[in-house]
Amino acid sequence: MARGAKEAGFNDNEIARASRLITPHHAGRPKSDPDTIRVVHGAYDLFCPAEAIDELVQAWKLPHVQTLNVGHRTFAFRFLRTAKSFAHYASALNSKG
Repeated sequence: MARGAKEAGFNDNEIARASRLITPHHAGRPKSDPDTIRVVHGAYDLFCPAEAIDELVQAWKLPHVQTLNVGHRTFAFRFLRTAKSFAHYASALNSKG
């Protein structure tokens, strides 16, 4: 991604600043309890590849990760399934409280 940004005319400082926004694990540990965070991602997502997700999950020690067999764009096609998954997760969190 950095190479593409450089080719588009962005300088190193601009790229580093943008990277902090899209790579939250560089900002430090989350302030929320990691048990309350759920990561849902597409296995075939080229914009946010599995390696980036794994890096975030390991850095933040996140226990709840769900991988859907979709890409970045097809994630929306599975929206109903994803929404049900979120609803189930939220319900489980509320019952703990």
